[in-house]
Amino acid sequence: MAKELESLREQLAKPTGNYASMDDLKALAKSVEEVDRKRIKDFEKVDATLQKIKQFWKGRGPGRKKAPKPPRQTPAAKRPGRRSWHRKARGR
Repeated sequence: MAKELESLREQLAKPTGNYASMDDLKALAKSVEEVDRKRIKDFEKVDATLQKIKQFWKGRGPGRKKAPKPPRQTPAAKRPGRRSWHRKARGR
């Protein structure tokens, strides 16, 4: 019984290996910093592109010409060719 108890104590004293070492944490921190630098770099690229697009449209916006209005329709009585054809058919 004493042997079994001693064996059990030795097993409990041994590390299980399911933890991260200090080197693992340093490598993880370095990777996170690298990803963050790349994220910032990508944001700056996107922001620069959006600023270019903004300037492009800002210069074009107010100076654009409006679409021409469609011609006004005249009343049917004033349209050429439809004036009095029915009067001629009656003999007037």
